[in-house]
Amino acid sequence: RLHDAATALATALLLVCGSALRAETAYLRDGRVLEGRIVEERPEEIVLEGSDGRRYVLLRMEIDRLDYGRREHASDAPPPPARSRPRAGSRSETARGRQPVSDRPRPASPTARPDPVLALLRSATRTAQVLDAIARLGPQRPAPAVLAALAERTRHGQPAVVRIAALEALARYGGRVAERTLARRARSHDVRVREAAARALASPALRPLAVIAPLSELLVDPVPRVQRAARESARRWLADPRTSSLWIAALEPGGERPLRSPRARAAVLTLLAEVPGSEAFAALCRCAEGESDARCRATAVRAIAVRSERTVVAILLRTLRDPAVEVRIAAAEGLTRRGKRLGLERLLAIATDPERSAEHRRQAWRALERALGVRLAHDPAIWRAHFEARFGGE
Repeated sequence: RLHDAATALATALLLVCGSALRAETAYLRDGRVLEGRIVEERPEEIVLEGSDGRRYVLLRMEIDRLDYGRREHASDAPPPPARSRPRAGSRSETARGRQPVSDRPRPASPTARPDPVLALLRSATRTAQVLDAIARLGPQRPAPAVLAALAERTRHGQPAVVRIAALEALARYGGRVAERTLARRARSHDVRVREAAARALASPALRPLAVIAPLSELLVDPVPRVQRAARESARRWLADPRTSSLWIAALEPGGERPLRSPRARAAVLTLLAEVPGSEAFAALCRCAEGESDARCRATAVRAIAVRSERTVVAILLRTLRDPAVEVRIAAAEGLTRRGKRLGLERLLAIATDPERSAEHRRQAWRALERALGVRLAHDPAIWRAHFEARFGGE
């Protein structure tokens, strides 16, 4: 009896283990995973008896792949499904636009594999390793996780060379993460990072509207080399008529993203002097006569004075009546540069007026030196003689 009982128990265990070893798994295209036992296979569908006791009828077009699992005995494996040959005139699954379901397990998707570049960006502690990871990034835009890791590498505390390389890589790919990161690093305490941000903001992968605010702040940076980098980037945007109109609109008080800092507006107005076309000239004229800040009006007048439009002299004559002294000095300087004696006399009047402040008198003398390109004694007679020798009695 004991022998019979042991035999019965072994038979039961074999049946249970055999059924477990014969477990199949169906991976569906909607993300579901069903485990159980395939009880029937047809050309267009399969019947799966799930491990929860339910029976599922699955169309092959709904299945991503089938995993028949590992079996103890070859005799336990179900016979392979008969593949019926397509009838004449019928279309195969591939011809109908459906991918045939393979009975063999597919290899793991490349996206599921760990990204070595991402792993290095997240965990590398040596500068050379991080730089190597950044250098291995290809021309294609990486995954969002890689962009986020690059943004983390631009934070304070990272080596400057790593921060700069990460900023350049982000600017190359563009996107919201890159734009937000560049805007933050444009206010960094590290001069090298601000200079790198100024250069990176010239990337065409960035949205033009997202560039205007941080780049205009860098135009008035206290460090000259940062200003130079910012001017080079701004010139690239202003050279394109499609993007220069956005910068011009930012000068308008009712624009989409107006520049609120007078110093930033003045810096952009200075660059507009180099932008050809009637749109830039009209913007300068509006700012010269309608801008609320006197510094911006004076900057616009100086930008107008170097242009070649026919109405330049008329605008300079009108702005010569501006209530702000610095605006009148800028207009008189432009007229003097064009050989107009009225401009010379206005500058000499301000420079020699004892009731004017010392700063305004200095500005007038400097304007004379810039307009005529010489440095002479502060004597009106000497300046008049030099003017007449150069331009005649006009």
